Formats: sequence, structure tokens, C-alpha cells
Amino acid sequence: MAGLWAVQPNCTTPPPQPKPPTPDCKPKICDVIKSNLFKSCHQFVPPDGFYQACKYDVCHMNDTSIGCQSVEAYAKLCGQQSTCIDWRNSADLKGQCAYTCPSNKVYKACGPKVEKTCSTWYNDKIAKDECHNKDCRAEVMEGCFCPNNTYLVSSMTDECTPYCDCIDSDGISRKPGDTWNSSCNTYTCSSESFGIVSEPMKCPNITCPNGYKSVIENCCPTCVCDTQKCFEKRCDIGYELAANKTKDSCCPPCVPKDVCVYKNTEYLPGVNIPTDPCKQCNCGMHKDPNTKFHTVTCVDLTCTPCAEGFEEVKVEGQCCPLCKQNACIYDAPNNTKLIIKVGEVLTQKCESISCQRINDTFVPVKAVKTCPEYNSNDCVPGTETSDADGCCKTCEHSNCVRVRNTTQIHVQGCTSIGPIEVTSCSGHCDTQSMYSMEANKMMHSCSCCRESKISTKQVKLKCPDNSEKLYDYGYTESCECTPTKCID
Repeated sequence: MAGLWAVQPNCTTPPPQPKPPTPDCKPKICDVIKSNLFKSCHQFVPPDGFYQACKYDVCHMNDTSIGCQSVEAYAKLCGQQSTCIDWRNSADLKGQCAYTCPSNKVYKACGPKVEKTCSTWYNDKIAKDECHNKDCRAEVMEGCFCPNNTYLVSSMTDECTPYCDCIDSDGISRKPGDTWNSSCNTYTCSSESFGIVSEPMKCPNITCPNGYKSVIENCCPTCVCDTQKCFEKRCDIGYELAANKTKDSCCPPCVPKDVCVYKNTEYLPGVNIPTDPCKQCNCGMHKDPNTKFHTVTCVDLTCTPCAEGFEEVKVEGQCCPLCKQNACIYDAPNNTKLIIKVGEVLTQKCESISCQRINDTFVPVKAVKTCPEYNSNDCVPGTETSDADGCCKTCEHSNCVRVRNTTQIHVQGCTSIGPIEVTSCSGHCDTQSMYSMEANKMMHSCSCCRESKISTKQVKLKCPDNSEKLYDYGYTESCECTPTKCID
């Protein structure tokens, strides 16, 4: 069965799986396929299919030599993967699969796929054609080959010879001692080894001038312009190589670029040029007729002074300082702005303004003067006056004055939601007694401190059942001493 397999050069697919042999048949010749001898090939050509086929052949045909064909087929695929296995001389086979060669040839387990001949043309052309235009020299195969240091006379004969006539690359036969040129080499057909000896063609020595380089033309060096060195040539700032070279020069000259040059730096037209912080420079559109460069125009910057209430803070790299607030700016009622520093207090009628710094913010704080309660009805006539800044009024209070209290009202179990203000009259009024001659008795004069003006106010009450209702109560607006009848 193994002898009928069609083995393709690049095919690694094993043959169809045969029926397994009887369990008691275990031919040792087939074990060689899965042994360490073929270990280097297992990764390229899986051995299981060949091993089973070998067992099938040997066990069912009862012929050990058939197993050699299975091993040979597997070794051939390994050779196509450039993996050489010298399996026939393995000690395990004990000469079972010996390979017999004619007397003029020797057996090689890893011989070349195409054996070299005395024909150079055949070796270089025909061999590659047989490999389908691929370099198949790495592939190996077993067979009978000419002994070492001998050559196959031609592909048409089976003779080996230690000497050859010379066949050049064009297939022309050269006799020993012949010399010819090809591909920049001089070839000689050696009369000693019958092989071809090559050496480079001899060319005259040349020295190339500056800007030129040596290149090979017609197998010998010649001088040509080194354009690579031209591009490596360094032009000064603002200059570049011209598009074309001059008549007498290998490399093009350096010509001005379409730029401004400022402090040894190039800038395109219309670009702002970084310079001194207090100066603004620009690459203009006009060119200097002498330098052929675009002109640079600069103007000095003017800084605006900081407003009152701010101080200047220098910033590195900037021309103008930052204005940092250092005091409060207060807008007075008369449409003027007042500057108040931290710790200062500005006093105006009934109010004072100070400056507080909170983090980096300056905040003016106004404090309004609180005056004591004043009611002209409680004053003794003619005693009204103002304090020193005219903010608060005071007077001499009469004996009968209005008194204010804060309390909660309780009416029929309901209570005011919050404290309310209630007023009352309190004080002493004039009361006197004097004897009347006319009436011949003591006459009494009495006055009472009582309300002179009352208003009605409402308060909201909350009752135990969580209901709410309004309640009216009397609020004393003013008090005075009112004459009343004295009790004798």
C-alpha cells in the first residue's frame, strides 16, 4: 500500500486512515517513524498517519519489506522540508532496509535534490527550472550520488569524473586556459582544477574633485556630481539652496529665503516676533533691497498706570505690571468713590465704613449707628436735642411715659403664635392739696398718667385644636397726664 502513495513535493497531508491492525501485531520497523530518530521532522510532517499505514501494510500483507517503503515515504516528505534523516543505517533496523548503489556511486541519505554536473549552465538554469523557479538547494533526498570531489559529467550520463571542461553562464564551453569578461568579472577556465576562477576586472585609479563622488559605470569607477552632499551643504540662516546649479558649479548656490531674519532666527512674513516684553515686533511684507530679506518693524508698548486702590505687581516676562487691589473702593451716596485702606474707618452721618480683607478680596463694611427709641410725645416740651453727629435725637422724658413690653397673648385657651409688643402708660403726674379760704376747706387737684392715643392691632392666635384665628387688641401710641377727680 505504501508503494502506491503519490508523494507531492509540498504536500504534508497524510494518507487516509486505514483500519487499525490487530492488537497483537506490533511491527518494530514501524516504530522508527514515531521514534526520536524522526523527532526533528514530526513538527513538519505529522507521523501518526504514516505509522498506522505502515502497521497496516506489515500486519495484513505479512511482509516486513513493505514497512521499509512506508518509512521511505515518510523520510522523503521530511527531506522536502529540508530535514535530513539517515534512517537506513539506524541500529534498530539492523540492515532491513538497505539501499544498494552501483559501483561508481555511493549512497547518501541527505544528498542534493539536483546533483551538480560539469555544466554550469545546467546547474544554474535547468536545476532551478526543475524546482519550479525556486531555490531548492536546501531540499535533500536520498539516493546514489557521485563520490565526494567528483562531478556528474552531464545530466544525460551516469558517469562521474574529477575533472570538467568549463561551461560559462551563457552555456558556452570553455577550454582550460580560456579567459573572458562578464558581469564586471574576469573569468578563467583553470587548467589545473578544470573549474572556473573569477576576479574583478582591473580599472584605472581615479581621484574625484571636491563635490564629486565615484560611481561604477561599465564596471569601472567614474566621477559624477554628488547631489547628496549638495543637499547636506549648510547654508547660513535665511538662505537655502537654489533650485538649479550654476554652469561652473556641481552644487546649486545658497540664495535668500522668503523670510525675516531677526537675532539669527528665521520668521515668516506676517508672524509676530518674540522679543523684549516692552517691544512688539512683526515680520513685514516688504523686502530690504540690499539683504533681500523681509523687513522687521518694532513698536514700544505703553503701560496704563493702575487706578487708585490698586498697586503694581511686576510679572516676569511681561512688559506691563498687573494691577492688584490693595484697598476698598466705596461708592459714596454723592456719586464719588472713596478709597479706604484696611484698618481705616470712615465716619459719616449715622454710619461708619471700614475695609476688611477676605482672602484676596477687599470688602467695604458699613455699620449703621443704632439710636435709642425716641418719641416726641414722651418728651418734656423744649428739651428735644440731637447728638454730636446729628444722627440720634434725645429729650428729657416727662413723668408719664409709654412703656413697651414683649409677651404672648392668651385668650380663651388660644395663644399668639409668637411674642408681640404691648404698650402701657406709667409714671407720676402732678397731684396737690391746698386750703381754700373761700371754701374754708382743703381743695384737691389730681391728674392721671393714661393713654392719649390708642390704635388697634391684630395678632394671630393658635388654639389647642390647631385652628388659627385673628384677635384685635389695643396698642397705646402715646401717654399724657390727664386731669381727674380726686377722691376726698
